[in-house]
Amino acid sequence: MLKTFGTAAVAALIPVAAVAADINSINTLDLETQTTNWSGFNAAILAGGGYLRATDSLGLDTDNHSAVFGASVGYDYQIDSFVFGASFEGFYTNFRETTNSGYVHQRARWLGSATVRGGVDVGRFLPYVSVGAGIGTYEVDIDILDTTEKYTDYWFVAGAGVEMKVTDNLFARLDYKHYHFAEREFEVSNFTNFTAQGDTDVVTVGLGYRF
Repeated sequence: MLKTFGTAAVAALIPVAAVAADINSINTLDLETQTTNWSGFNAAILAGGGYLRATDSLGLDTDNHSAVFGASVGYDYQIDSFVFGASFEGFYTNFRETTNSGYVHQRARWLGSATVRGGVDVGRFLPYVSVGAGIGTYEVDIDILDTTEKYTDYWFVAGAGVEMKVTDNLFARLDYKHYHFAEREFEVSNFTNFTAQGDTDVVTVGLGYRF
């Protein structure tokens, strides 16, 4: 009887051991699946929308909306689960607005940025934050004076986003950036000098390739 009991006990332990082995294999597979490499050069095409709030000392404030189209190039380097990188972006925009008087037209045609970013590898997803410097053009047309004032401004950019790996090399990106441009003084002949300043928010989606 003791022999029978021992045989039964061994038989009962066999399925338990098999299940434990299966669980161990699943855990190992999960860990392997979650291991992702984000290092390398990358390039992406981007499209989305933006909002520009322009204010000036004349009280001719405007709110502008525009579609944006652009591209980015960058490089990322991964240390354990942390990813650090740098990128350059450029956008074509068509922000434009006319004041209530109809005599002053304001527009911005392009934006660019150079940023560094830090993110965390969570498998096929990479959430990140970014910070850097932005550049943009702004122009004011004053019809009654037949004059146009243009300037290029540099200032602060901050943002956040997430990337998702579609394949080992192909990725999708959702990105938000806020551009804050410094106040600039305009000196116009036969007109009152004035200052202007703008803030721009841009949201884009993109498709990219990591080399």
